[in-house]
Amino acid sequence: MNSNKAVLEKDIELLNSEKAKIASELESPNKEKAITSSAVELFNKEKSTLASEKIQLEADVELLNQEKDRLHTAVELLKEELSEEKDAFIHSAIIELNESFHEREKALAENEKVVARDNQELREAQQELIKQMESVKVTRNTVIGVKRMGGESGDQVLWNFREKRRATLKEVINFQWNITGK
Repeated sequence: MNSNKAVLEKDIELLNSEKAKIASELESPNKEKAITSSAVELFNKEKSTLASEKIQLEADVELLNQEKDRLHTAVELLKEELSEEKDAFIHSAIIELNESFHEREKALAENEKVVARDNQELREAQQELIKQMESVKVTRNTVIGVKRMGGESGDQVLWNFREKRRATLKEVINFQWNITGK
């Protein structure tokens, strides 16, 4: 019985050592399980953090899109306002030009009337001068006189006989002054 007792004690001892060995082997997976569960917790925390950041980013994107739409609307309004101001400016400039155009047209018409009247007066004065000079007898020494261009029925012009050309207004005036001065 002693021998049985010794065998049993050895078997118990072997079983205890097996138990200790299995317990130590179980301890390692438990440690790994604990490490894995803490890693899973960290992963879940990171996942929830990323989810909240994603929600925040989506909200920011939405705000940016709203801001973009608001700015786009503001730009369109400014373009429209600028276009209206530009149109108003162009319209007022056209009105000013039209008004000044009519004023210039009136002034031009008045100036043309004055020029036409002055030309008529000059023609009349020239005809009168020609009539006066026709009555003056042409001599060899006569410098300025009346000449008929194109024969008897042609136009009468004041002529510089010495230089054989049409007389200038200055020559005619000087000649008249010299005649009336004698």
